[in-house]
Amino acid sequence: MTTTYTGTVSSGFDGRGDFFQAGTDLTGMTFKVVFLTDDATVGVESTSDAVSSFISGGFQTPANPLSPVKATVTIGGASFQLDGGFQGTSLEVASTCAPDCSNGEIGSVASEFKKEGLGFFGTRNVAMELFSNNPKVFSGDYHKSLFHVVQPGEVNFPDSSHGRLTDNFFDETAGEYIYNTFADFDIATVRVGSVPEPGTWALLIFGLAAVGTAMRRRKLAIASG
Repeated sequence: MTTTYTGTVSSGFDGRGDFFQAGTDLTGMTFKVVFLTDDATVGVESTSDAVSSFISGGFQTPANPLSPVKATVTIGGASFQLDGGFQGTSLEVASTCAPDCSNGEIGSVASEFKKEGLGFFGTRNVAMELFSNNPKVFSGDYHKSLFHVVQPGEVNFPDSSHGRLTDNFFDETAGEYIYNTFADFDIATVRVGSVPEPGTWALLIFGLAAVGTAMRRRKLAIASG
């Protein structure tokens, strides 16, 4: 299944040239982050109860060597992918702690380990998290289809509807991080849905081809008429 977050970059800087020319200011650009979660991944940790569900894995934990989550990050129309190999998580919570509080949560994480040359290593990481003061917003099951627009006053505190992308490398010799790219995200919408089966994709492609053929025939008919 996929979990898609959209919104605006509240602050950001493309230090590595991941999206555009290195040094580009990303602030104010639109973003879309799509997480792909595969429940069939072997060896991952997963839990589910009446109000929440959770799946996580990655080679940072020997018991969970594979990640169930990958991500595609798009900012201002430019994209790159994270394989989630270092860590991947999907979760959804619909809980209450009345009378003191009431909240729900949906979250996704994907990160990958990178090594560039001797003594250079780092990670790319994207993490999205949306808290709502209305637990009915979320089902508590990250498999369930969902489309939600964040409403004014819905979040419990200013950082309740946010995410962050980081792409950092560490120079062991100099002892410092370099080529820093980051973006802070303000989430406007979140959508959860299943990935179409291969047969569904085939029908979609066939339908698009049929529409294209019909349009070409119509143009030819108009031209000959």
